[in-house]
Amino acid sequence: MPNRTSLRPYVCLQGGAAKPQKEGSSMTLFRRKRVLQSGGILLVLVLFLFTGLASVPKAYAESVTVSGVSNSATVGVPFSGTIATVSDPAATDPSQLTVQIDWGDGTTTAGTVSGSGGSFTVTGTHTYTSAGTFTFTVTVTDTPTGVTASGSGTASVHDVTAPALSLPGTITKDATSPQGVVVTYTVTATDPDNPASQLTISCSPVSGSTFPIGTMTVNCTASDPAGNTASGSFQVVVEGAAQQTSDLISLVNSFHLSKSLQTALDNKLQDVLTAITAGQTATACSELTDFIGFVQSHTGKGISTSQAKQLIAAAQQIQAVLGC
Repeated sequence: MPNRTSLRPYVCLQGGAAKPQKEGSSMTLFRRKRVLQSGGILLVLVLFLFTGLASVPKAYAESVTVSGVSNSATVGVPFSGTIATVSDPAATDPSQLTVQIDWGDGTTTAGTVSGSGGSFTVTGTHTYTSAGTFTFTVTVTDTPTGVTASGSGTASVHDVTAPALSLPGTITKDATSPQGVVVTYTVTATDPDNPASQLTISCSPVSGSTFPIGTMTVNCTASDPAGNTASGSFQVVVEGAAQQTSDLISLVNSFHLSKSLQTALDNKLQDVLTAITAGQTATACSELTDFIGFVQSHTGKGISTSQAKQLIAAAQQIQAVLGC
């Protein structure tokens, strides 16, 4: 064994170097021990502070989670409800959290937080103006720590409003042939949730069809992309030869011609009307020809040129309807 008297004390110098001392030196082993103990305490303290401070934000960041809650909404109707849940063990009160909601349609609003003890609920209110599926994003910030987390959900927005049809009133036309007359009309529709270009309108018979003599109902339907529909109808009245002959009698009387001239014209048209009612088409055609001739012979002689043109045109149209 080595001689204890051969052991020589060391002194720890700045920089960690140790210098051997001669026997009998005033430096002692106690001094070296004291220096080493002080250095160790300082090292432990530095390591504690470093590791502690570095780990706090990471722990917060990993503990804050936001989960979106999917919902359904109706176009044009305010939605209000729960859209997310939040887990934040570091938060004890809703006032420690701020929320922003991106509704997925270009609109961002603040959310309302409720709850306690690290578990919270986010509610929001929003009105969607169009139908579809929107992805909303809820962003929550823990104010004391500055940690932010986000979560998403979907909003299925439904359109339940049917279009409104705008229909014409009863349309009355004179037939121009035995088959009737071509009738055109305009039907429109509006919808608060969709532009007119997205609406589909269908009617039967379609505009531009030849409508037969008599009364016919036109049925129309308007639908939007969501499948909401509205329907309506109107009537088209096509007047035949008999009605047009009665109208011609009224036209003659509206001219206030001389009594004798008016009576002569009325009697000729009454004969036409009697033949039409009896189904005697050939006789009716002949009587109309006689009427036209009478008007021509009295043009400028009690019947003005303008009046004559109106009377002749009406009589000729009746002949066309009869197929003369």
